[in-house]
Amino acid sequence: LIILGIALILFGILSFYLSKWSLSPIEYAWRQQKQFTSDASHELRTPIAVILANLDVLNSMPMLPEQQPWILRTKTEALRMKKLIEDLLFLARQDAKTQNLPMESVDISSILWERCLSFEALAFEKGIKLDYDIADNLKILGHEGNVKQLLSILLDNAMKYCGEKGSVYLKAYCVKEKTFVLIQNSGEPIDKEDLKHIFERFYRTDKSRARTEGGYGLGLAIAKTIVESMHGRISVLSDKENGTVFKLELG
Repeated sequence: LIILGIALILFGILSFYLSKWSLSPIEYAWRQQKQFTSDASHELRTPIAVILANLDVLNSMPMLPEQQPWILRTKTEALRMKKLIEDLLFLARQDAKTQNLPMESVDISSILWERCLSFEALAFEKGIKLDYDIADNLKILGHEGNVKQLLSILLDNAMKYCGEKGSVYLKAYCVKEKTFVLIQNSGEPIDKEDLKHIFERFYRTDKSRARTEGGYGLGLAIAKTIVESMHGRISVLSDKENGTVFKLELG
């Protein structure tokens, strides 16, 4: 029994070091990939900024009427590229744990009011019914900039996929010192298979529609990353009766 015990201990130690040795190339490749994403995103920000600045200069100069659409389309694509680079850089920093933002008490009620008001013009333009029910003085622990980005992502997503003349409803309330935010939209329900992957990076349930709407499949991945950084939870339900509902649980 003593020999068997010693053999099991030695086998366990050997297995630990062998598994660590076999996984080291994978860990190295993963670190290199994250570092490359971060470095590439950072380096691409400058040329994109220069391109946008030059396009603004060109647009301000006299030109033939048929030339202006080319400038505007180029600027639109450059802005999409800028947004993609910023999203990749955000995720790379989160993966590398280099973005340690200070956590503080945030009045999410006022942020929700601000976000909803900013989306009202877009809702009116698209004929979307936007309603909200926000409790007063809801406080959470987080970073104000990230909270604004999180809510903007979810509201923008709801507006894009609520369908023609659809509706979006937001509700925020508190239960036992936990703050809950529900964002519900009409439109076609999301397939159960797609729901399993909806928070994955670059995953899009409808690639053709996402391309038309200007998405890359990073918004919900960023939303989940922000929620997890605040030790909260995000979930989604979708069916024909209730539409699609994203639920946030924040402390």
